[in-house]
Amino acid sequence: MWKGLKEFATYTKRQRRGIYALLVLILLFWGVLLVDDYLHITRSTDFTKFEKALARWEKEDSLIRFQRHHFTPFVFDPNEANDSIWKALGLSNRQAQTILNYRHKGGQFYGFSDLEKMYSLDSAWLEKVRPFARFPEKTSRYLKEKHERWKLRTFDPNLVSVSTLEGMGFYDWQAKGIITYREKIKPYKRPEQLYKVYTLDSSLVEKLMPYVQIDTMRIESNPGKESMTVMVEINSADSLQLLEVRGIGPAFAHRIIKYRERLGGYFSKKQLLEVYGIDNERYNQIQKQITVDSSGLRKMSLNKGEFREMLKHPYLQYEMVKAIFSFREKVRPFQSISEIKELQGFTEENTTKLFFYLTL
Repeated sequence: MWKGLKEFATYTKRQRRGIYALLVLILLFWGVLLVDDYLHITRSTDFTKFEKALARWEKEDSLIRFQRHHFTPFVFDPNEANDSIWKALGLSNRQAQTILNYRHKGGQFYGFSDLEKMYSLDSAWLEKVRPFARFPEKTSRYLKEKHERWKLRTFDPNLVSVSTLEGMGFYDWQAKGIITYREKIKPYKRPEQLYKVYTLDSSLVEKLMPYVQIDTMRIESNPGKESMTVMVEINSADSLQLLEVRGIGPAFAHRIIKYRERLGGYFSKKQLLEVYGIDNERYNQIQKQITVDSSGLRKMSLNKGEFREMLKHPYLQYEMVKAIFSFREKVRPFQSISEIKELQGFTEENTTKLFFYLTL
């Protein structure tokens, strides 16, 4: 028994060397700590500079606050006042610079209401300087012309001409936008359709609402284009041809063509639902007016296609393209397109779509 315990407590030569080395390291570490404690000198932090800077800042801030509330207002032109004038009127450096930056970028103050829109100016200051703000004659004339530009009167957007709209105050491009919508898309049945005209902003349309009168009886008795069926092949159509389809405006025509180029062509009408902004309602409106010829689809080679080329396709993500290249480089070339079903990231849905765009 004792012999067994003695053998258990006996270390080999290699083990003893390891123990000695460990003891030496412990002693060295302990010695370093002792020396560090002996040599360490506690240094006090000097806050003098910080306190002086803080006192200077508080003094300047107090001065700014005092000037902001105790300045003497005087007559000034917001379009001509420089940095010194703004500061004399009680504004801080930041507020003055905000106004100067606005003017430097082309901004103008045509009235006091424009000055009130500056987010950096508080209401108390604005009320104090309101009686002293002066605006030059040219800005007053601009405001007058701006208000006098519009000579609105009752009109039917299905009958009105470009010249008539221009006479009412519309710009040429705005008037043409109204005409293009009724001729290229569909006649107006409701005044709210003017919101869909891309050349008119919502605030202007809201202003036009009381003046819009549409003769719905005329449209029902003479439907014209509304009853015409226009068939457009979406893989060969240009933007002008797409505009012939009721429900497709300039923006949608551009998106349809752009997505067609990314895909390599459409193989199904339902792919239009993948175009940004086209929902089921709009699709149902246009799907009877379009056809699809999928014979000319642009295809990518599984065995020869480039990584970047495949990555651009809407149906292929990075991990999917990586899996294709990994298979053909580490295993063998593809012998069948259906082999992609076994690769990572490929589902039944995206594989079915990709069959139209892949070749060996």
